[in-house]
Amino acid sequence: MDFHRTVLLVALVILIISLILIGTFYKKITDAGYPYTQDICPKLWTMDGSGNCLNPSCTESDKSKCNALEAGGSWANTTNTPGYITVASNGGFNPNDSSWENYNSASSTICGKKSWSLENKVDWNGISTYNPC
Repeated sequence: MDFHRTVLLVALVILIISLILIGTFYKKITDAGYPYTQDICPKLWTMDGSGNCLNPSCTESDKSKCNALEAGGSWANTTNTPGYITVASNGGFNPNDSSWENYNSASSTICGKKSWSLENKVDWNGISTYNPC
């Protein structure tokens, strides 16, 4: 009986130490947080040499399949689109424009971009789904 108690006690001590180490390691990983990433331009948009995001030329008859509005769409006709530009008859914007921070009374640049993307139904990875706004 003494042998069985010794083996059980050693196994219990090893289990407790293992659980402590796993818990400590898990806590360290969760404190680091999930790496947040965001695209510079909305999904399917292209970036020109100057760092501007250009609305994709869409050949689909249903523009919603293109994840963008046509050049001249509702976002292009407003003076509120921060950093709006026209390049080769195609609309776009500067994603680094300082007025993104103030768009729709946003509290930050990313919140301004989120408000714009939701308002204009443009999917923007890392922006459209940003929760802290």
